[in-house]
Amino acid sequence: MATPYDLYIRFLLTTGIGSHDDINSKLDDLNLPAVSTVTLDAQEAVLTHTLSSAVIAQIDKKSYCGDFLRWMKIIEVDDLWYFEKAYRDRDSAKKSTVKITYDIHQDSGLRLTIGALLIKGIPHSDIAQIIANRFSSFVREEHIALYEKFFFNVSRMTRGDWKKFLRLCPAHESKIYFTALSEPLDVVKTELELPAKVSSSETLQYLLSKSYIKAKQYVNINTPEGNAEARQWIDVVLRLVDKYEKYRAGDATDFGNALQLQFDFLEDEFVTPDKDTLDELSAKLKKSDDE
Repeated sequence: MATPYDLYIRFLLTTGIGSHDDINSKLDDLNLPAVSTVTLDAQEAVLTHTLSSAVIAQIDKKSYCGDFLRWMKIIEVDDLWYFEKAYRDRDSAKKSTVKITYDIHQDSGLRLTIGALLIKGIPHSDIAQIIANRFSSFVREEHIALYEKFFFNVSRMTRGDWKKFLRLCPAHESKIYFTALSEPLDVVKTELELPAKVSSSETLQYLLSKSYIKAKQYVNINTPEGNAEARQWIDVVLRLVDKYEKYRAGDATDFGNALQLQFDFLEDEFVTPDKDTLDELSAKLKKSDDE
């Protein structure tokens, strides 16, 4: 089973952590679900088939030199190495970026929000703006990009992978991620308590459709209980039809008002011809018709 943090597991293996329990302990430190030996074996296979024997020996001995970082870049895990003791002094900016990215895991609300918005395919810059308005954090666009790469890479997941992964998540997280996978963005934002634009007419249309289906189902059940349910759902449908028509008309009125405002605030005046010009044009058209 693939996970959104396969690349982080691969990184852990390059640090010399080979024990299944030790890997899961590191995942637990970041509030990430434990993985199976199958997932671990898949990442170990990547290292075995990609890295040279000399680099694998360095990993085993935890002694790094030469072109070690270049090899880490080849297997896509070099970024996190700038926070490790062996390379911490190489690039202070990268070290700081990794640190803040790790810290995202300690704020469950922040982490959940970023994950759900990544599922919806929201650009990193937009996510940074959204969370800046919602949370007090130092998380910026570059941190979100790094978080996605190592800890929540949606592009690596299939539907089957998501189905298995969601079973491993806590109930609240699983619900939010499932909503992000199956519902429009505004619904997800509402679940996350973020500002969202909700169309009253679209919401009523959805409820009306569902209620209509329910009414049809119970109408076809010719029993006292079925008839009672049918009458209740028919009543709901009739009330929703009335509200839906009112809100739909309201939307049309709002559109008309908005259009009128555009005309009211036009800076350029419409040029209208004077009487002499109109008379001249009329004469020309009449002459053309006679010919």
